[in-house]
Amino acid sequence: MNKIIKCCLALGTIGILSVTNLIAQTDKYVDRVQLTNGSILWGLSEIEGEQLKLFLTSEDSVILPVSQIRSLKKGRLNPGLYQDRLLGVYYQVAAGVLVGKSYQFSENKGTFSASFVSGYKFNQLWGLGLGMGVDYYPEQRHIPLFVEVQGDLLKGRITPFYQLRTGWSWGEDRRDLEQIDAQEGGFYIQPSVGVKWHFAGHSYHLQLSYVRQEATTRYQPIDFGNGQMVTNVEDRVLQRIGISTGISF
Repeated sequence: MNKIIKCCLALGTIGILSVTNLIAQTDKYVDRVQLTNGSILWGLSEIEGEQLKLFLTSEDSVILPVSQIRSLKKGRLNPGLYQDRLLGVYYQVAAGVLVGKSYQFSENKGTFSASFVSGYKFNQLWGLGLGMGVDYYPEQRHIPLFVEVQGDLLKGRITPFYQLRTGWSWGEDRRDLEQIDAQEGGFYIQPSVGVKWHFAGHSYHLQLSYVRQEATTRYQPIDFGNGQMVTNVEDRVLQRIGISTGISF
């Protein structure tokens, strides 16, 4: 038995470590090989007579005698390996709609929303990111800058997840009315829940959010005579339901 086989049988970890490279190159079903010593290897296999050739990556492989194999099963990639691939730096792009009334007497119609986030995933349940978005309302446009906390609730290819964004926005009026002096943003918060589908090197998600945006509209001063100037300031809380989809990589 050559040195590669002995190392593979003794440690039983080469396949688990190397298959992370295989994940980056293929999204196919892979083989779970359990050896007689209890070790488990993952890869793509080919039977060659009384031997099994197991590809750990597109370039690396080991030859195993059939007598040393207890079982061979084909299945999707180990759920834990999907999770390991997603740790570290991540980027997320998402787009969707905001549904509901902007405030009490406004029209009920959907508007557009989009965001970009860059962050770091520390473990399955905990990731931290910084992002920017753009939210359109019937009368206003807001550009929030926010901090994001997010994590997956389960291990595996498909998992529910949570997300919380909070920050501050810059506002702009979309009506272009002369009597409006300034449109200001304010505190922004967006809790979300959804589902992720993990693939090789990236994941897709679908989420449902509650969006709360504070805003202030300042109108130009009105002269009531006798030097009396009155400035109308209108504070609003824009509350919407967000439905969005996107990709993380």
